[in-house]
Amino acid sequence: MTATMPYIFPEDGITEIVDDPEQYHAFFDRVDLHPQLEERPIEEYMDEVTDKIRDNPEKRYLLIHNTVKSSQQVYRHLREELPQHKMIYLSTMVTPKERLRRIDRIKVNREPVVVISTQLVEAGVDIDVDVVYRDMAPMDSVVQAAGRCNRNFGETRGQVYLVNLVDKRPFYTYIYGYASVLVNRTRRVLDQLNIPESGFRHLVDNFYRQVQSGISNDESGKILEHLRRMEFSGLKDFKLIVEDYPKLDVYVEDDEEAAEIWKEYLSVREIKDWKERRIRYLKIKRQLLEHVVSVPESYRNQVGWTEERGMGHITSEDGLYHPEIGFIRDQTTFSTLIV
Repeated sequence: MTATMPYIFPEDGITEIVDDPEQYHAFFDRVDLHPQLEERPIEEYMDEVTDKIRDNPEKRYLLIHNTVKSSQQVYRHLREELPQHKMIYLSTMVTPKERLRRIDRIKVNREPVVVISTQLVEAGVDIDVDVVYRDMAPMDSVVQAAGRCNRNFGETRGQVYLVNLVDKRPFYTYIYGYASVLVNRTRRVLDQLNIPESGFRHLVDNFYRQVQSGISNDESGKILEHLRRMEFSGLKDFKLIVEDYPKLDVYVEDDEEAAEIWKEYLSVREIKDWKERRIRYLKIKRQLLEHVVSVPESYRNQVGWTEERGMGHITSEDGLYHPEIGFIRDQTTFSTLIV
């Protein structure tokens, strides 16, 4: 069961496992969605959010952004403007171990908090807040973001704001592209100023129908034909997931435990027998990956990446990893960030 069922199969090829799915969707009516589709400078947005938090300090907020750059920019602004308010930052620039620790903290502690994040919180993250701000995204992502709001059926309805943030260009274009069918179709279906959660199913159905009619099947047909004929050379440019930029894995040695794991990893790489090396590596693999982040390839020299190790390596003394916002993509922006 999902709140965002895509039209992967024709309607007559899908069987509902419940008799009346509409009643379940109608039961979940916890939030209101407020689409604000006009372009807004990120500075204006940050000022609005600052004022809202200052005026309602008892609430829990989740701010979801499309890029690491915008999320880190917003975090720095709020930390400086609201130094007494509890802030938690989440993105893939923070090590997996620390991300899980922060998510657990948000779940367990019910005190007021402001969570500044990228899209990673939209699926599989069980956190509950009172107010969500989501930068422009496809309709299914908007509904997933709304699923973090008033998740536990609080007495006050949750409020979800969809905003269209811009800097030099809209931030959504860095992820979905200028001519994104998904974003354009989202704009079409959001024709109301206030949409209750009970109306989300209609929105999602309408969205997927428009997407289905707007995407050409020509390229898909070519791919399937190559597969049918087993002409795999014709698939050399096909990617199931398109990366927006090349990335490198970097090990972050940010505490004593991480330092010991790194020493063990280097020791394992010295083992000549490949079977023994693999056995030893598998024993530390999970712990090793808990301290790994993926960064743009342009940072290859700064992070000490080598072909032999297969990853980069930085420590807390290198000035590339901040304990609050993780790997720092813009050194000048965070040179004055309060620790």
